[in-house]
Amino acid sequence: MSWWERKYGKGWGVKEWQAMYGAITEQLEALKKKMSRITSSHVLGPIFSSLPGGGAVMSAKLLALMGDNQELYSDPAEVQAYTGVAPIIKRSGKVSRVVFRFACNKAQRDTITWFAFCSMQHCSWAREFYDRKRQEGKRHYEACRLLAFKWLRVIFQLWKYGQRYNEEVHVGYLNKFKERRLKIA
Repeated sequence: MSWWERKYGKGWGVKEWQAMYGAITEQLEALKKKMSRITSSHVLGPIFSSLPGGGAVMSAKLLALMGDNQELYSDPAEVQAYTGVAPIIKRSGKVSRVVFRFACNKAQRDTITWFAFCSMQHCSWAREFYDRKRQEGKRHYEACRLLAFKWLRVIFQLWKYGQRYNEEVHVGYLNKFKERRLKIA
């Protein structure tokens, strides 16, 4: 008799683990359907469902992050600071340094960072931004957090004005901004 059998008994075989796994899988699927139903029935649900790489669960989490009170946030910087993707700039005299924001809602930071990671599979500009940051020497999580910083600006505008995400429109804005920046330089 092994130490495992002495300590925990012989009752947990493969069939029991399979049954438990099946029950958990069914509960997760039911929860996913419920989250999808809630998101689709919400007034702002179509906005978050239109985001690339969102899916049922991520759309519900993003809807929970932003909420439906549009007076809650006045600009994207507030959301970025709340979720912790915006860095803190410490200045003293001539010295200035950028530090990581620890005081934030960590669950929301994980949500928006994970969304940014998932969006790279479906969104060309997000993938290009991530690859550029990696080439600059940023680590994976830093690059995802920087992408989340960008995404929160986009999500805030969609949320504020009640528009669905359209990648062609967003890429058009990005190209227009690049042209304007090149004229200035």
